[in-house]
Amino acid sequence: MEDINSDDWHKQKDVLEILFDGQIGTADISREGNEGAISFMFDLSQGEISNVTLAGIVSSYGSSTSVLPGQVLDFSGDYQETITVTPGNGEPMNWIVELIPFEEPLNGVFNVTDLRVFVDVISQHPEWGGHTKDDPIQNYLPETAAEYDNTIEFEFAGVNAQGNSFGTFTHGAGNDGAYGEFTNNAEGVDLNAKYRVLPKDGGTWTRNPSDNSVTLTDGQGNTKNAVLLENDGTFSIRFEYTVETDWDNLWDSMTQIRQMTKFFWYVIEKE
Repeated sequence: MEDINSDDWHKQKDVLEILFDGQIGTADISREGNEGAISFMFDLSQGEISNVTLAGIVSSYGSSTSVLPGQVLDFSGDYQETITVTPGNGEPMNWIVELIPFEEPLNGVFNVTDLRVFVDVISQHPEWGGHTKDDPIQNYLPETAAEYDNTIEFEFAGVNAQGNSFGTFTHGAGNDGAYGEFTNNAEGVDLNAKYRVLPKDGGTWTRNPSDNSVTLTDGQGNTKNAVLLENDGTFSIRFEYTVETDWDNLWDSMTQIRQMTKFFWYVIEKE
């Protein structure tokens, strides 16, 4: 009864929970003495940082806050704003709120503009004619042609507990209504098992922002690992292979595309 009858609980001025429109994940709330700090990730695709709406806030029992749900904060200056918590009995306390801008590159509709391979033909031995080639895969597997007008729609769903962004993707067949086949019918070569790494329908994805590694999972739970690369607004989803040198058939193009590919990637541009 002594604790209940005391005024100590009237003096509490903590922020216990907070939520903004466009917020990703849970806000980080910390306090040391009379210094309170809040930080949260904001999805830039959801609006302007100058007009961020407070969706909800919970503070200590009996306290009040200077900003209420539905009101707007402007983080356009230095990505910071202040919320003051006034206890029922005692001095108010300012909480510094920091917005961390977040923009997911895998979000929206992308057009497939190219499919390329990097082939390594004993490049460690240039004295023997060793070399590398960066070519359209269509040069080797002409039936891939139908893949070149495809679309990939990525939907960003959020950030998981490991800090990786995730979502779903849909692989569209493009204007011709057809997917490419990784084949060379004239040579009797079918490499769909090797190069059909992007499912024909779609699936789910995750991206690790620390190294841009991407994992694609199809509807059957099969996964493929790739890396997302960016160059002047154009993106590449690049898959890596182990080069297996066939010394008896070094200069045969079908052997090269079958065994000597180091990288294969989709070049995509956002609509």
